[in-house]
Amino acid sequence: MDSSLNLLRKKAEKDLNQATLESNVVLVEDSDLDFTVINKVLSPKYNLRRFSSAEQLLELLGDLKASLFLLDYRLPGMDGIDLCQRIRSVPVFEHTPIIMLTGENYTSFEYKFWDAGCNDFIAKPYSAVTLQKRVEKELKYNALLEQHKEASMIDSLTKVFNRRYLEVVMNQLSARHESPEVSVLLLDIDYFKKYNDRYGHLAGDAALVSVTNTVKRALARDTDFISRWGGEEFAIVLPHTNYDGCKLVAKRIIDLLHEELIPHEDSPSGHLTISIGGVTVPESPRDWKRLFLKADENLYEAKENGRNQFCLKPKF
Repeated sequence: MDSSLNLLRKKAEKDLNQATLESNVVLVEDSDLDFTVINKVLSPKYNLRRFSSAEQLLELLGDLKASLFLLDYRLPGMDGIDLCQRIRSVPVFEHTPIIMLTGENYTSFEYKFWDAGCNDFIAKPYSAVTLQKRVEKELKYNALLEQHKEASMIDSLTKVFNRRYLEVVMNQLSARHESPEVSVLLLDIDYFKKYNDRYGHLAGDAALVSVTNTVKRALARDTDFISRWGGEEFAIVLPHTNYDGCKLVAKRIIDLLHEELIPHEDSPSGHLTISIGGVTVPESPRDWKRLFLKADENLYEAKENGRNQFCLKPKF
């Protein structure tokens, strides 16, 4: 048992090392001497980018991809605490690790560092090992959080987003008062209970995976996504998509699944098919659940009309 646990720990450590390798570390440090030391310690493992002042960083902050910020407290002009607060005010960096470097008596300043949003601070003079390990610890911890966040929003069977993720995205879309039109589709596998009864649940699971892979092939843009709505139902969100575009995607999904020719002896067609209900609105509704309620009504209509088809409406 202990040896198995040890192997798991070693694998987890190896995965985290791989996940954090070549992370983008942003350094704000005006001292060339300190930069030389930091560069020697961090650059073998990470991509280090240096700025000499807070103002210099802020000019480009919106365009940066940063895995961690390393800030000197004593900077010319704006100090590290004010800079930390400015970084935290940018939504994309709300949870990005920030480490403060300080030559001060940090016991007098530590509450300010915490209040500003720092994850950690290192007192000067520091050893190369301390610097390396503190940076490594924050990057690995952040990588763990990202892995947990991703796992909590991914359906374990189909590996597409789950309903929790869908709700987060739709709440974000609903909060945008000037969002362009959006389309949603609800997809249901026809006669799926009969499929499970005849072929077994393992085959049913394989069919769910096949359907989701087919849908992913039909979605042409990175902004489009599929999530598992529940059971054999899936939701597809198509931002910036009008009625014609929505109709094109629905038809493409059905056509691609027809090409798969997955046998289903208890279906009138002899193969696995799907029904789709969808709706397009000119802007994201304040109550996004109404949008899916309407899509569900259209899905019911598609089933009533014989299944293996889609039913779309341009608006409520």
